[in-house]
Amino acid sequence: MKKIATIIENFDLAINDVKKSDLSKLGKLAENIKISRDCLFQLRLELRKMDSISTRDEIHFFKHQKPYIRGKLNFYLELNNFLIKYPTRGISKQRNYINEQLNKLEIEKSKVFVFAKYRKLKGTKFDHMYFLRANNQLDLFTNKNLDDPEFSTSHDYLASVIVKHDLLMKFYVNELSLLKTKKVNVIVEEVKPAILMNLSWNASKTDLINRIPRRLRRV
Repeated sequence: MKKIATIIENFDLAINDVKKSDLSKLGKLAENIKISRDCLFQLRLELRKMDSISTRDEIHFFKHQKPYIRGKLNFYLELNNFLIKYPTRGISKQRNYINEQLNKLEIEKSKVFVFAKYRKLKGTKFDHMYFLRANNQLDLFTNKNLDDPEFSTSHDYLASVIVKHDLLMKFYVNELSLLKTKKVNVIVEEVKPAILMNLSWNASKTDLINRIPRRLRRV
């Protein structure tokens, strides 16, 4: 399994290089999507080349390693759609759009709540059913990926969905925080008289906002 670990390490390094690049947001996402797909392809080939694999290693691969990459891929794909449809102007419109995505995410999360709880609590009791390809009970589950049985188990895709959910949640919350800061900056600029443009405010922005008449605080 050392080769698989190396493939994933190289994936992280490649993603980090893209992060440091001068590409646009969409350009970076396009690269990240390509890197993620290539990594999944390499993992599939490496797994196929193995003459044998221990139960422990197989569970680890389908419970953690593959979902990590597949979850990242799905995250980048969702983020790409988000940026394409994201309102270019209007803080209120942008905030509403993000909240819509958060609501959709909550609905998706509710559908996998039981399994997500199992993952969060680091359960292992059902790992032999969820993350082994040769399990005789796979047909009991509706989540099996029948298109590629040698590279899928009944729940590895659900594990990747949870990875995607966590990444999206963190991204959306951060974007809302940035919009809040942006709103404060806009208010400060709008209420600053021209005669004071070269002066600075040494107190906190909160103190400044409290000095602004209520009727002027709305964007």
